[in-house]
This record gives sequence, C-alpha cells and structure tokens, in this order.
Amino acid sequence: MKRVLILVPAVLALSFAASAAADPRGIAMGSTDEVIARGADAVRWNPALLGLPGSPGFSMRLFQAGARADNNSFSVDQYKRFNGATWGDAEKAEILSSVPGEGLQLKTAAGGGSGVSFGPAGFYADGIGAGLAEVARDGVDFALNGNGLDRIYSLQGSGGNGYASARMLFGMAFPVRRDEGSSTAFGLQVGYERGIRYEEGSTLQGSFHSGADTAQVMGEFLKREGTRGWGPRRSKPTWRPRPTDSPPGPSPSS
Repeated sequence: MKRVLILVPAVLALSFAASAAADPRGIAMGSTDEVIARGADAVRWNPALLGLPGSPGFSMRLFQAGARADNNSFSVDQYKRFNGATWGDAEKAEILSSVPGEGLQLKTAAGGGSGVSFGPAGFYADGIGAGLAEVARDGVDFALNGNGLDRIYSLQGSGGNGYASARMLFGMAFPVRRDEGSSTAFGLQVGYERGIRYEEGSTLQGSFHSGADTAQVMGEFLKREGTRGWGPRRSKPTWRPRPTDSPPGPSPSS
C-alpha cells in the first residue's frame, strides 16, 4: 500500500541553518536535513533519500518559508539590555568595545519554496534573498559619540551587498539495494538557477575630519550591480546507505 505525505508548515527560523528555508524538523535535530529529509524535501537536500525504504509514494511541500539574521558583535543579552533603554557613557563604551577591529557586520537572509515528489523522483522550486552590511569601527564610534574635533575617522571597509535568486530543481534516486537489512541508493539533482538582482557598494578608501569651523570627507567608492544572470546546475551524484553499509567501491585487499 502506497503512503501519501502532505506537508503544510510555514516556519520562521531565526538562525543560520544550512538555508534560510530549512525544514523545521531538520532545525530541531541540528540542521540534519541532508540525512532526515523525506519526500519533496529530499529533492532539495539529498535526492538519494527518495530511494530508501520509508520514502512516501507521493509527497507535496505546499509552502515553506524562513528567515535568518546574524551579526559579529552583539549578543542576545546585550540586545535585551540596550533595546529601548537610555544609553549613557558606560553603555556606549560597552557597545563600542563589542565591535571588533574589522568593524560591524550585519547579515540577513530569507527564502521559501515548494515541491512535489512521486516515487523516486520529484521537483522543487525555491527562491532566496540575502544581504550583508559592513560599518567601519570608526563609523560606529561616530554614530554613538558624535563628532570629535580634529579627529580623523576612517571609513575604509564600510559597504554592503545583496542579491536575490530563484531556482528549479529535479531530483531522482536510483536504488541499488533495498531490503529490510540494508539499503543503498544513488541520487542525481539537476537544476536551473536565475539571478534576479545583485548590488554591491564598498568604500575602498574613506575618511571624515572636522575642525572647529570646517569639515572634510574624502574617499573612493565602488558600486557594482547585475541582473538577469542564469545557468544550469548539476550536483554531484550522492549516495545514501543504511548505517550498517559501507560506501560502494572495491573491497580492500587482504
């Protein structure tokens, strides 16, 4: 008797898992989607799993979405203490001391997708957008404490980039051995990817200086952008055995 699996979750995962739209179960089990994904999710993570016992005869991922955010400077505890509070000199000093020498980095990503599998094959479509912002440490200092007379603030390293893309994947499993004791399958994934937009801006050299009655900004800036890139995508064949199996290959000589 064939089993039918319909998946209808919408998850917001504020963590850096393997992807912005990771499966909720995979996140709960330590981002192990490449091992535990089943049905339509296996098309995306590891199509070899479609050829193992327990894979549903039909599966549909109606929709799944997620987001993630991270920074290289501040902890959750600091966010709770400083958000909405009044910052004095001590709080500003703590915030600035948390920023490393290379500056503040903020990263965000969001994505979503849907798919379907039928037996050992399936399709999955998804999209993702991501961004990175970088602020030089002197820039953070200027924002916190204002302008210091006769001080030169270096802006070098400030900038950011962002992109959005979409893809369509086809995955198929080729069972090699499938029984109660042990099972092995190979998987193949082929896809088409399209870049929607890419933007990048960076400060090659930059500084800000002000005196008692003058202010001066100097720098070199770079901006790049791109649209409508596309191309085929083929993953390396994957294999997935039961834990008691060994990877296919010649037996070691005695």
